[in-house]
Amino acid sequence: MKKEYLFYLAISTIFIFIVSPSLFSKGMFMDGILYADISKNLAHGIGSFWDLKITETFYPHFHEHPPLVFALQSIFFRIFNDTLVSERIYSLFTFFLTAWVITKIWKEITIKDFHNIAWFPLFLTLSVPVTTWSAANNMLENTMMVFTSSSILFIIKSTKSNRLINLIIGGFILFLAFMSKGLVALYILSFLFWYWIFIKNSSLKDFIISSSILLISFLMPFLIIYLTQPEGIDSLMAYFNKQIVRSIDEVVTVESRLFIVKRLFNELIPSGIIVLLIIIFTRKSKIKLDRSEWGFIFFATALSGVIPIMISMKQSGFYILSTYPLFAIAFSLLIAPKLSFLVEKINIKSIKYKIFTITIFIAFGFSIVFAYIQTKNVSRDKDIISDIYTLKSVVPDNSTISISPNLYKNWALHGYFYRYSNINLDKLNFYHKYLLVPLNYKDTLLNNYTKYNIKLKYFELFEHNTSKINQDENTDIQRNIN
Repeated sequence: MKKEYLFYLAISTIFIFIVSPSLFSKGMFMDGILYADISKNLAHGIGSFWDLKITETFYPHFHEHPPLVFALQSIFFRIFNDTLVSERIYSLFTFFLTAWVITKIWKEITIKDFHNIAWFPLFLTLSVPVTTWSAANNMLENTMMVFTSSSILFIIKSTKSNRLINLIIGGFILFLAFMSKGLVALYILSFLFWYWIFIKNSSLKDFIISSSILLISFLMPFLIIYLTQPEGIDSLMAYFNKQIVRSIDEVVTVESRLFIVKRLFNELIPSGIIVLLIIIFTRKSKIKLDRSEWGFIFFATALSGVIPIMISMKQSGFYILSTYPLFAIAFSLLIAPKLSFLVEKINIKSIKYKIFTITIFIAFGFSIVFAYIQTKNVSRDKDIISDIYTLKSVVPDNSTISISPNLYKNWALHGYFYRYSNINLDKLNFYHKYLLVPLNYKDTLLNNYTKYNIKLKYFELFEHNTSKINQDENTDIQRNIN
């Protein structure tokens, strides 16, 4: 086996080991489980591409994000028949697809002598903690990263040949990135600017022409949507108003606009340490660091995806997930001569190499078994998930049950109940047969209910004393609760 293929296998093994405990077990970050609900609905024809739906009672009309990821993920729900691996296999697929694109980018921008280390940018990307976290939690950025990377690949190709066709493809793929997560994908438009700045043979005229083609190719699908599917424009405008305007004007999730910069620095520490160790290890060699213009282009483009996030006080570390492969490429270019030198020194006929090869194959096989074992485990919210499966024996599929006011704003509950049991959770409504409350919950509203004899760990289930109570009484109690 070629050395580079063995390194690819080693990286895949490490990746599977890291993500498996969270990726293939029950339980997931709230956003990821809600996204899975939407995709499951689309797979069953519930909601539509432009009018997404989480549950009957929680975001029955969802316009918080563009719809492409949910449509793509719904394909996996059809293939895997709603099993819990549906969204997880999809998430894993996006990362392996991104890895393939990164290797293609590397081979486009480096000389043939460095092609043997195309695996190294993948390793640096893997070293970023939020990367493996996002893979395990079904984030929208996972899909967007496929498209942002692919758009860059075709933009790079356009600088070498077939400028028009490659830029058209690159612009359309950027449109797909936007349709995956929205405005945060648009930093890719800066790539040609940085290419013009750092590549000396790039003229201003070429920059303007190429940028115009790229921008028009990105915007043209919106015009087509406007002319043929006006409901699509309504949906995208609803996304813009709710997610962009509101996040700038109202939503605050961090204490400082510099949060995203600090998070970037922390996430890149492992990559920095790896690069520094390679530099130290090869310090006695006469091989110098590579100061390729491509390195500056990728670093500047990646920063262009980070700095605009500071406009809003709504920030999170996974928002800039798609920039980490670009940072990884930039860092890899810096030490490419040194690392390639080290790899070339490896003797594939040596006993040590053969032992290493056997070890990697065994570890890869074990990682697959390890991943399978995790499907029987629960990685988070164990008691809640256990109760949901217990409640399935009492509450029929597609039912709606009331939950106490203090539970309603636990958005993850809505996601879990619908994902694992197709149960809708509603605000307190006396016309629903069942009421779910936390353990040891005390409130006068329980006077209208009888505790159901079922053993739960996190909740208590109550059944209404009558199928329908007096409307005036219902109104009075509801008013008191509100």
